[in-house]
Amino acid sequence: MKSQMATTALFFLMVSPALGQQERPTMTLEEVVQVARQRNPAFRRAEIGTRSAEANVLAAYGSFLPSLSANLGWNGSRTKTSFGTDDFGGTIIESQSRTIRNSNANQGLSTSLTLFDGFANVNTLRAARMGVEAQHNAVAIEELSLVANVSTAFYRAVVQQQQIDVEEQLLEARREDLQREERLFTIGSSDQVKLLTVQLQVAQQEQSLAEAINEARRRRLVVLQQLGILGEVTDFEPSGVLPEVFDPTLIDPADLVRVAMAQHPSIGQVDAQSTQRERELARARGERLPRITANGSFGRGTGSDGYGSFFDFNPSAQQRFSFGLQVSLPIFDRFSMSQSAAIASVALDQAQEDVWERRVEREQLVRSALINLESAYTTLQLQTRRLELNRQRLELAQEQYRFNAVTFIELQQYINDVATAERDIVNRQLDFATALVSLEQQVGQAIPRPEAQ
Repeated sequence: MKSQMATTALFFLMVSPALGQQERPTMTLEEVVQVARQRNPAFRRAEIGTRSAEANVLAAYGSFLPSLSANLGWNGSRTKTSFGTDDFGGTIIESQSRTIRNSNANQGLSTSLTLFDGFANVNTLRAARMGVEAQHNAVAIEELSLVANVSTAFYRAVVQQQQIDVEEQLLEARREDLQREERLFTIGSSDQVKLLTVQLQVAQQEQSLAEAINEARRRRLVVLQQLGILGEVTDFEPSGVLPEVFDPTLIDPADLVRVAMAQHPSIGQVDAQSTQRERELARARGERLPRITANGSFGRGTGSDGYGSFFDFNPSAQQRFSFGLQVSLPIFDRFSMSQSAAIASVALDQAQEDVWERRVEREQLVRSALINLESAYTTLQLQTRRLELNRQRLELAQEQYRFNAVTFIELQQYINDVATAERDIVNRQLDFATALVSLEQQVGQAIPRPEAQ
């Protein structure tokens, strides 16, 4: 915890001077993930939840230790009576009442130690340990989700910056078209309609650029919201590139499934919960065994007429010490032990079914995520080919336009097709990156990049 706080403090020390020098500090993916682990509220709540599970372990250890209690007390009384006794013990009524005052002080220590309880303390401790392990796996699951969400949001921000570059390049090309059309209009080689059309396209492209800039700002805010630092850093410059594209068909799905089954925290969580239920069932069945308890106590006290013993801190007139050994065996408890064992057995059966269900679900999620990655890769390859064909067609159309073989409207459509393909290729790269993030989240670790065959 101290190292995390130090890292966060160091990060903000690095960011604060940058805020004074430029509008947006630069942050890499590694930096935003590191800060998210320390500042994201949902992840911090999951980590905090571990403390209660650890407290259960501490309480389970305490069942092996003796209990010890101390008591300290004083009592006083005042009685006014007219009753008395004669020499033979008979009751007489006196003519005058009298007042009797007395007090006493007591101090004591008592201890108790369970020598045998049907292994309930052992099974309770084992169940508590499994509870901690299950909670740690829950934190790991939350961390995987956090890293995936932050990475996806960061990649979206990076891609949107690339979209801005695309829109700027398209705007520059539109302005060059406008300059060329203005020169042609000046020498009478173009008409007013063509000039207005190009001017309209420049205006539309300027609008597209403005929308891309605003969208980039929104996506950066999403990243900051994932980090949990909104208000401290209001904007930043994402520094990084998308993951390298590779052919996912070279990955063996069975290998990914084996890794997920062995290492994914969701599997570890249900395994730990199943073991925890086994320990709880053993504890419930152990209630039928005898219990052996040793106890001992020491006390001292004093008493006196009047209130002289009140607040006496050394009442040593009388001392007593006792010890004992107690064995108890439940014979009939109106089926409450049977009920406890049945409930624990049902919980164990359900936990074991949860293990199988989680494993089936994990395999489906891994294989489905790999299919999505393969689909994103195929779409990206097709989109890359589409962009190249559109560029080649535009180059030919521009040559033909000079010889009036292509109309002005057709040329503008070809230009629009290239612009659309330029935007789409960036989005398809993002699709591949997010699909890869999702696959790694489902597997539970980074995916080794396959070597091309």
